[in-house]
Amino acid sequence: MKKEVIICCVIVIAVVILNIITINYTKESVESLKIELSNIKEDIKEEKDISSINEKIINLKNNWEERYEKLAYYIEHDELEKVHLYIVGIDSNVNSDEYSQAIGELDKCAYILEHIEDKYSLNFKNIF
Repeated sequence: MKKEVIICCVIVIAVVILNIITINYTKESVESLKIELSNIKEDIKEEKDISSINEKIINLKNNWEERYEKLAYYIEHDELEKVHLYIVGIDSNVNSDEYSQAIGELDKCAYILEHIEDKYSLNFKNIF
């Protein structure tokens, strides 16, 4: 009986620790991506040089690809594909000089990222 209690405690502790790690990584990823999105949005509104905007979009894509690999382990792929779809939409709209539509895609992408962060955070709304 003592062995079973110890094994159960170890499993519960491991689950809690892994949950904390994934929550922190998700928050860090979302904040990083939202900062990049807001920087791109500001540059588009200020009508800065298209090459600097494209460079920031490339950085956003690279950041997303790095984080996608780890996030895919514990977040629904449908949610992650939405973010990827909006990032591709941002890039294509900027390249075709559709800046107002690019801003819309930026806002949608930021909203989905916030939704992912809220959905996978540990709070009473998600528990009950």
